Amino acid sequence: MAKRKANNQGFTLLEIVVALAVMSLCITAILQSFVRATSSTRVAGDYYEALQIAETRMALLVAQPEPERNDGGSLQNGFRWQSSVAEFEPMDEDPLSMGSPLQSLDNSRIPYHYLVEVFWGENDERSLQLNTIRLGVDL
Repeated sequence: MAKRKANNQGFTLLEIVVALAVMSLCITAILQSFVRATSSTRVAGDYYEALQIAETRMALLVAQPEPERNDGGSLQNGFRWQSSVAEFEPMDEDPLSMGSPLQSLDNSRIPYHYLVEVFWGENDERSLQLNTIRLGVDL
């Protein structure tokens, strides 16, 4: 009678289950990184769109000879903006306040603080601000 050789060339069920478990963990980690990357891309896109809105509103505001003191509005894409113009009042520790270098010699041009804010998200949870100071004729 001939002896049969044991066939040890295949994988056991336990080895296959362990390999599938390791592979599923790796795939889960890869999918989570894709989800995070997609979310980060969306947030970055929202910030870029908010920056475009703020820059446009600031350019329109600065271009007006006599801008409105407070203004605002909503856009169809879920963004909301507010703008304000106020006379610039430097703080005591502000290096610009020494000798009022922002006023011209004849005091006809007064510095103004221009502010544009853009809000978006649920309950306006995200926001972006642009500020500038500009010399202008007394409003």
